[in-house]
Amino acid sequence: MDKGYPPEFDLDGDLTDQDMLDTLDAYGHLSWTVGNEDWIACADYNVFINTDGEILLAYHIVVDCESGGFTDTLEAQVHNLTKQPYSSKHGWCPLWQYADICAEHYMNDDQFGAPDHEEVSKVCRSFEEDVLSTIAKAQNIIDEGGEIPQGAIE
Repeated sequence: MDKGYPPEFDLDGDLTDQDMLDTLDAYGHLSWTVGNEDWIACADYNVFINTDGEILLAYHIVVDCESGGFTDTLEAQVHNLTKQPYSSKHGWCPLWQYADICAEHYMNDDQFGAPDHEEVSKVCRSFEEDVLSTIAKAQNIIDEGGEIPQGAIE
């Protein structure tokens, strides 16, 4: 998915975790969201390759709650996937956790109700498929001895 960024970096060496996190804007583009009309969790990610040939996953989760009057970053992390590989077998998708929180909170709410499970499943699968596809692109660059980009893998 072309999100219109990240910016190109002109660096000698590796990006810092903060550099990678600064490329993310979960609430800005709203590509992957779960929740209901009152409460949504939004996700964003980018995949990078450092100068040691390690694959890094940066991700960002923001929650927006209309009735609570807040928008907060709940997670902003960088994981080294070379040291701890990502696999769909792990069932990792941070959006599931936040969809569960929303469902529990709004289960008996007559105004907003719990999020639609089918829609949540669709969004989480889409997010995970996109993450896995981008990780595979990064691995192909490494395997083929390609030039390591200074920014995120497109």
